Amino acid sequence: MKCLFITLTLLTGTAFAWWQIETVDGPDVVGIYTSLALDSSGYPHISYSDESNLDLKYAFWNGSSWEIETVDASDDVGKFTSLALDSSGYPHISYIDESNMNLKYAFWNGSSWEIETVDHFSGIVLLGSFTSLALDSSGNPHISYHYHWYYDLKYVPFDSNLRYAFWNGSSWEIETVDGPGDVGRYSSLALDSSGYPHISYGDDSNMDLKYAFWNGSSWEIETVDGPGWVNRWSSLALDSSDYPHISYFDDSNGYLKYAFWNGSSWEIETVDGLGCVGTYTSLALDSSGYPHISYSDESNLDLKYAFWNGSSWEIETVDSADDVGSYTSLALDSSGYPHISYFDNTNYDLKYARQTETGIGGGSDYSLGLFPITPNPTSGTFSVEFVISECTQVRLWIYDMNGRLVRHTPSSIYSSGLHQINFSDLETGIYLCRMTSGDFTETQQFVVIE
Repeated sequence: MKCLFITLTLLTGTAFAWWQIETVDGPDVVGIYTSLALDSSGYPHISYSDESNLDLKYAFWNGSSWEIETVDASDDVGKFTSLALDSSGYPHISYIDESNMNLKYAFWNGSSWEIETVDHFSGIVLLGSFTSLALDSSGNPHISYHYHWYYDLKYVPFDSNLRYAFWNGSSWEIETVDGPGDVGRYSSLALDSSGYPHISYGDDSNMDLKYAFWNGSSWEIETVDGPGWVNRWSSLALDSSDYPHISYFDDSNGYLKYAFWNGSSWEIETVDGLGCVGTYTSLALDSSGYPHISYSDESNLDLKYAFWNGSSWEIETVDSADDVGSYTSLALDSSGYPHISYFDNTNYDLKYARQTETGIGGGSDYSLGLFPITPNPTSGTFSVEFVISECTQVRLWIYDMNGRLVRHTPSSIYSSGLHQINFSDLETGIYLCRMTSGDFTETQQFVVIE
């Protein structure tokens, strides 16, 4: 059993935060290349690839259930998706059509999907990839992407560069930002307060992480970190001063890293270096400008989440159910709680995790989940209470902080309502209590004292 380093963040004396995990779509290999955005109600919208049918798909929460649509089913489409919502909450998606070697763009006009070809890759073998989409204040799309194709089937590179496309109100304009050379992989785009584009991306020729931005008249390009294969899985966000923040994977060391511009220079930090961690990063900034990052732990095959609390990094394991955590996409709601879409490599599902606040005490409105372990800290015999809304199978697992399973209940069917399980004889230390019921998982941390 893999180690479950999940930290439950205490918000006040009467509330705590917990992760709720759902399967959105699957099985049959759906959920690769996920991209997540939240609407004004905080409801999630996700674009992703259906690899079984080679389609572009889109899922959204309507307030009571998930609705799932196939956006484009023309040949092999839907890889490298990027999603943004306009002021009406309508989805816009950039993606790659590998069959026809096109960069494509789809948007919902209020009654149907409209699909356009933005750029065509004219080589024999396509490697156009890593699209990133943002909408300006007028709702016009801007896309960064890696334009890379081979001249023949011997895989001799013919062209490779970072490109940028935008809709000027009547047509698409396309620019080469950086190249030639093998540049532009893992591109991530954000628009500043003036609507100017900023892009983080990898330079494979020099093994660098690079950053480009439009200054109003020309592109400026900087090397942020390198050399040494520090250029993988970049994700970019701009703070209220339009300063860039980038999460990325240091492939040489297997670290999750974070870089930000402090107004005069780049500052670089290692966020997580326990094993091979930091692929599939996704970065968002909260209202204080603090970074939050979702990413994959390749060593333990887990989904992880890190955030800056104002003085240090806090790291949590969100999902550790076998091989999960690829293709993560992170967004923060208006309360600053994280929402993450990701791919479950074991069950070939699209999954979604969100952190929510739940009240403690008589005002709780649970239909499924653990009640807070009280007292906490505890000693001697203690009780774990949980509630379920229907007759179902439930198991409880208790781990120490080394990931060792120290107690568990047998798999049993429980009737709907409140249930209490007693445990005893735990050594002094910090523990995690995990409840599983079908696809539902919830974990709480508690302390045992003498």
